[in-house]
Amino acid sequence: INNDVAPTEQFNALGEGAEFTCGEAALKGMIEKIVAPFGIKHLVTPNGARRNTEDSTKELFPHRRFHWTCGSCNTKKRKMDDTEVGCCGFKIRFLLQDKKDNGKEPYLLVKEFKFPPTSHHLLVSTQVRQAAESNVITHEKQLSPTKVKLLHSFGKNRVRAELAKNVLIDQHGINLSRNLLNGVMQRGRNEAWGANERESLTIFYGAGWELKNYSAKFGVNGKFDTFSDNNTGQLLGWYEQCPLEVLNARVYGGDAVFIDTTHNATTYSFKTGPPSVIDCFGHTAPAGICQVREEEIDSMVDMLDALQLNAPGATLATDGGPAWPEVARVHRQHQIEDTWHNCENGDTKAAVLSNKKNKDRFKELKSKALYQVFSPEELLDDIFTEMRSLAGGNDILLNYVIRMDHGRKVRAATHTTKVFSCSEKGATSRCEQNMSRLKSAGTKKTEMRSWTLGELQNKHRRIVDGYEATIRKEIEDAITEKRYLSHYVLNWEAKERPHADGLEIVTTTENTPNPFHLLQSTKREIVTINMERPNNAASLGVTLQFHATEEKLGLNLEVISIAEGSFCRGSMLEVGMRIYAVNGQSFTSRDEGFRLIKSTAGQFSLLVEKPPAIGTVYEIQRKGKGDDQRMLRRVFIPDSNDLHCQSDYHAHTCGWIRCRYIQRALMEHKIRSMNDLDTIHTRWYINNSPMYNT
Repeated sequence: INNDVAPTEQFNALGEGAEFTCGEAALKGMIEKIVAPFGIKHLVTPNGARRNTEDSTKELFPHRRFHWTCGSCNTKKRKMDDTEVGCCGFKIRFLLQDKKDNGKEPYLLVKEFKFPPTSHHLLVSTQVRQAAESNVITHEKQLSPTKVKLLHSFGKNRVRAELAKNVLIDQHGINLSRNLLNGVMQRGRNEAWGANERESLTIFYGAGWELKNYSAKFGVNGKFDTFSDNNTGQLLGWYEQCPLEVLNARVYGGDAVFIDTTHNATTYSFKTGPPSVIDCFGHTAPAGICQVREEEIDSMVDMLDALQLNAPGATLATDGGPAWPEVARVHRQHQIEDTWHNCENGDTKAAVLSNKKNKDRFKELKSKALYQVFSPEELLDDIFTEMRSLAGGNDILLNYVIRMDHGRKVRAATHTTKVFSCSEKGATSRCEQNMSRLKSAGTKKTEMRSWTLGELQNKHRRIVDGYEATIRKEIEDAITEKRYLSHYVLNWEAKERPHADGLEIVTTTENTPNPFHLLQSTKREIVTINMERPNNAASLGVTLQFHATEEKLGLNLEVISIAEGSFCRGSMLEVGMRIYAVNGQSFTSRDEGFRLIKSTAGQFSLLVEKPPAIGTVYEIQRKGKGDDQRMLRRVFIPDSNDLHCQSDYHAHTCGWIRCRYIQRALMEHKIRSMNDLDTIHTRWYINNSPMYNT
């Protein structure tokens, strides 16, 4: 709820096409808060609503088709025609969208929203309206301080003059001249964001430096910094993180980072990127904002470094920009191209096909490759073969198919088990979500070109405040209900549990290393160890073996043994770890690696890979498959309680939630019970949320 704009402006968020994933009950409460000032104290569901019978979604969304009307008006007013002055007229109609082929989580789609200006909830008396229309106010002295403040708020939030004029007539019974209206609103905008570039930059910098102060609420400082040309002093870029976003980046940034940039977000010709992460509630959580001149490699590497979104081994989910693969390589991350962007690009490129039948078939095959699971892999090969055939001699379309096929491990649903993507359909579609919030689902896209840096900064912070309020409510509900996991996780389990029926064990191998090590990240397999070398330590006292293979993360030194009496014995360094960098510097040869190790003095850091966990590997398949091993799958259940089960089921690693249902289908494990909380990855525990302690 935005208290800085006129109440009627807030209805934009409820218009046709709006999407809500928060659940029916939560949405009803939100809308009731918005309309309560207009005398609509509660909403009712009239007869005719269609119930939702889908077990996996009916708890959050009890209805499939329904609408709400005003519960404060009597039946007579509700049934009055919308054109009649004094009617109620309020109605909002929804349709549940939960098809698995749309690439999204279930959500409610607004199909119709009605709140006519003839509604008695919005009107002042006829006499007042007539008086207002005939008596035009031309001087600010005729306005009360409250009305002036309201107009300043309209100006600050760039409310259209026509809308502001109608609100004042409908709700306050006053009519302002166009010059007075525009003048007062302009002063409000100038006071908020500055009358010229110097003033707007002063406001922007002031808000940024204030953000860097220590937050007692979250126990950390916010972040803000700018980059300028050394010769001209011209601003080249900037970034900021609210304290909650700093913690979001630390807690969740080691799993996956989602980012998409856009141009024309302010009066400056910068590319704007609001990165995000996935929290334990399944929300796309804000993790900062940055602006750069161009989406090029060095700029984006620097920004992700500054925002602490550079954890090795994490997934970097982006649009199809050419810089992102190299940015991910520099940070030793897995890059995924956002499924939505890839899908849209395919539709655009398919336009070159003149034959409608071929065009429709190409789009169908492209969607299958992105969203469906094919096993064995030969079935996916057939999809790409047919797409190549349809592309024919068109180089643009053929290059799209070749690029998509070469990147199938990060673009096709069948093979996204190697990275964290948090989507049951493989490569994610979340990169656009934070950008969509900035643009108010596209309604502010044109207006953004006129924004100052301070306005963009303010919009971003409102998004963070809204996220904080949402999470606070979810945590309060979880504590009240004594839940350790969010409804998002529990709903995943509800969907996955039926798939566990009818599995059988084909082979069992105990005391074996994790076969998915570094392919599916567990806790933090790539970590930085901070150490201190005593002045009298002539050597580290470790035996190292050089590995020249560039698999995984590159050249490395494996710790073979640690000598008795070595100061490394009391550190986090362990036998079996592999060292990839010393004080942030990687090496390109054996000699350089040993030289870096030997030259350490005082405090130093090592980037290391943990050795694989030990546990039991099961090969399982559907009962009755016999020698047909097309659906043969491997499952690894570690002996250690601090790691989670892994498998090559296509959706397993996407959510890290499927552990319990696999164990439920197999056996009671020798250490774990199928209902133990530690069978689900700790990143989903509610008490790990940065908001939990506050």
